[in-house]
Amino acid sequence: MGPTLSLPGVDSRPWFPPRDRFVMLATMRMTKSFKMILLRVSLDGMLLETDAVFAEMPIPELAAKCREFLVAHEFLRRDIADAATGQPAEMSPRQWESSWRKFPISIWMQEQEGRSWFTIHRDSLRAAFECDERLRGPLESISGELVDFRLAAHARPRASATGFVARVIQSRGKPFLKLPTVDEEPGRPDGPMLVRLPDGREWELRFVKIACNVARPRGSNVGDTLPNGLPTLLRKSFGPDAGLPGTSFEVEFHRECDAWLAAPLRKEKGDCHRLPVAAGDPVPAAGRDLQTNGGCHLFPGPLTPSPPPTSRHTTHVPVYDVTAAAGFWGPENVPEEIGWTEVPGVR
Repeated sequence: MGPTLSLPGVDSRPWFPPRDRFVMLATMRMTKSFKMILLRVSLDGMLLETDAVFAEMPIPELAAKCREFLVAHEFLRRDIADAATGQPAEMSPRQWESSWRKFPISIWMQEQEGRSWFTIHRDSLRAAFECDERLRGPLESISGELVDFRLAAHARPRASATGFVARVIQSRGKPFLKLPTVDEEPGRPDGPMLVRLPDGREWELRFVKIACNVARPRGSNVGDTLPNGLPTLLRKSFGPDAGLPGTSFEVEFHRECDAWLAAPLRKEKGDCHRLPVAAGDPVPAAGRDLQTNGGCHLFPGPLTPSPPPTSRHTTHVPVYDVTAAAGFWGPENVPEEIGWTEVPGVR
């Protein structure tokens, strides 16, 4: 722990420079709004002259005020929303207080860079550090601005997101959705989200960092009693080739008001699937009559895993993985086809 000071005539709580506090507020990791809301509510108490941070604030009262703040905020309340209803999850005051003690109160009591922010005294939360009264005004004002900035940055993507597109890919034979990152698409859902399908059914999809690989109908058990329905759902929409290498199936997500809608992104008739290749990479001999566009070889239709032997290298040509096709084939890099595609007019 770094050097600390004790002020004469006050308790033994350590003091650390406000600058360190500001840096920590501006840079600490934040996936939910809870930590900043606790500070915002505490600072509001200070503005009401209760000196809540440097004195004491009963935890039951603090937890209740934090919930009031969350529920009243148009966008931040989604941090406690039930995936099935989109409304704040129903919890008794005792359940909410218990949950709030675990997070974020327990997090604020942990040491961060060798210093603690809060401590509990007689079931009340109080600052674990002292501050000269002459510095309290600037500390409160700047801390409040930083907290408001972090909360606004957390809420802004949720307010601005209107839609994004996810690719259908496969892993271990099961199709799932590859998502743009939150940095690429600010406001993209994160965590469980209720989504309405074109037929009006509602499904709960689980969005993680770069993928969605779990989905179940609304109202189903969120435990392990029901199988993951996403692979079946995608195959019903795109057929058995859903997610196969070389295909380009996509799902479009669009938000209307507070609801997310999802639908297959249909290709116009005659659209081609694209295989990216290295610049200057030659077109295979069997496909020299195919067009090229933007560094891509274009080929019609989905891949076929295993065409009849008589069709191979006559009406169908193999499609190889881009990595192998763009490099040299040697003993350690033997190419394997990822499927076959029909080439009309080429024999």
